[in-house]
Amino acid sequence: MVLMALVVDRVGTLARMLQLCTRKGWNVESCTVSLTEEADVKRITLFLECEEDPDRMAREFLALTDVLEARALTAGQHVDRELLLVKVRVGPDGGLPPALQAIGARIVWRQGDLAVAEATGSHEVLNPIVVEPPPGVIEAAVTGRTCLEAGPDHISLPPEVEAERANWSGGPHPAPSPTGGVMR
Repeated sequence: MVLMALVVDRVGTLARMLQLCTRKGWNVESCTVSLTEEADVKRITLFLECEEDPDRMAREFLALTDVLEARALTAGQHVDRELLLVKVRVGPDGGLPPALQAIGARIVWRQGDLAVAEATGSHEVLNPIVVEPPPGVIEAAVTGRTCLEAGPDHISLPPEVEAERANWSGGPHPAPSPTGGVMR
């Protein structure tokens, strides 16, 4: 299950989202926070292990302070990718180990026989490099997964939120409701 949310960029927003996951017993496999075209809004993508109804999950996140929009997606409704960074010993020819060549890795830094390479791909392709590093790999790290909804739909600020952004009290942020959610 994937939850995508647009949130106010404020201290504690991510913590409240993760606390909800803990209370509900949803295991977080991956979490990414990224920029949006709005300076005061962030996009949060959570990959969760749970068997909940996607619409109910989205409603639960929408009830949290500073969550402006939320969508829960199931398999097949999104395209996701990760970034892999690996430190390797390169061969005399300067080439990467075959396992890294096979996933399209490219060198982004090199000094002597050491190099750092990067690759993007699916969780299923990149994680085996971290779990069972091929010969020549010294260290490997993979980012959290991020995704976009497949098809013509996309997550965006609801029209009523977009229309009221100029009226948010205290500057560019909405006022939190005492019962949770954002006062709109």
